Amino acid sequence: MTTLYVQHDGCTLTRQDSTLIVRYRENDQSHQQRIPVEKVGAVVIGTGCHITSGAIQLLLSLQVPISFVDYHERFVGALHTPINGNQLLRRQQYQAAENPEMQLYLAYHFLGGKMQNQRTLIQRYARENAALDVYVSQMASFIKSLETVSDIPMMMGYEGQVAKLYFEALGQIFGEAWGFTGRNRRPPRDPINAMLSYGYTVLEAFITSALHQVGLDPYVGFVHSLFPGRKSLALDLLEEFRPVIVDSAVLGLIGNQMLKPADFQIQLGVCLMPEDTRKTFLQRFQQRMDQSVQHPITQEKTTYSRLIVSQARQIGAFLLGDIEGYVPVRIR
Repeated sequence: MTTLYVQHDGCTLTRQDSTLIVRYRENDQSHQQRIPVEKVGAVVIGTGCHITSGAIQLLLSLQVPISFVDYHERFVGALHTPINGNQLLRRQQYQAAENPEMQLYLAYHFLGGKMQNQRTLIQRYARENAALDVYVSQMASFIKSLETVSDIPMMMGYEGQVAKLYFEALGQIFGEAWGFTGRNRRPPRDPINAMLSYGYTVLEAFITSALHQVGLDPYVGFVHSLFPGRKSLALDLLEEFRPVIVDSAVLGLIGNQMLKPADFQIQLGVCLMPEDTRKTFLQRFQQRMDQSVQHPITQEKTTYSRLIVSQARQIGAFLLGDIEGYVPVRIR
């Protein structure tokens, strides 16, 4: 399964029988791309693009989610079939969300998995850059402190300290030419943050779809507080995958010189990704999603896109009491 990104300004996504057709103009010429719907696992529609009712009906009939992003690459909404009819699972989810012990347990594993992955990512680059060793050491100290934490606010405080060190280290890896001095968003003000924000948006759409597929409510989580319109559980599960998929994709793009600062545009203090830049990013993102990886429990070979669904199922199994605990994804 792959994700279909409909990004060309003015393009239209339609259908013919069980085939999706993307029609667009480029260099004053008309083009079309034909994709068998059975190969599509998700669709992302950009600003200025159109989708016909026939294409929508075909995709939803196969439970393929359709997400929409705005001009600044922010998620604005999605179309999907109703949540899987597993009312028992959702009842357990809602009860667990009110249970402090369950909240703390899952928060520890969601945030702990993220922090471990951040540390491992920097550690890889420290092998060739000794200046990064201090970041790895300090991050390890904060991660160790998680074991004695008794409430989520304190845990998120340690997570914030690790994130600060992590992004400082990334700044050294990226180099001065990229102008990255830390995380900023809404809107992103530099190329790195533009890619990170866009990548997290697309990844969140994937995770939301996986939660729907399993029968979990993406809006009721354990780490992120409940707020109207906030997909708290999707954001919870997103944590362990941020460094693994999006951050790694950005590092790969820059390390392999597939993008350069001149490929981005700054308008009124906002960093924008032109169409070609966005296309290059999405290709790398999809490569990362399709990359072979070892399942954290079964040790079998899988891909990150399948692993997202597997982790959603694992949350459900834990909430139902079918398994004893939750094991986050950790890179080595």
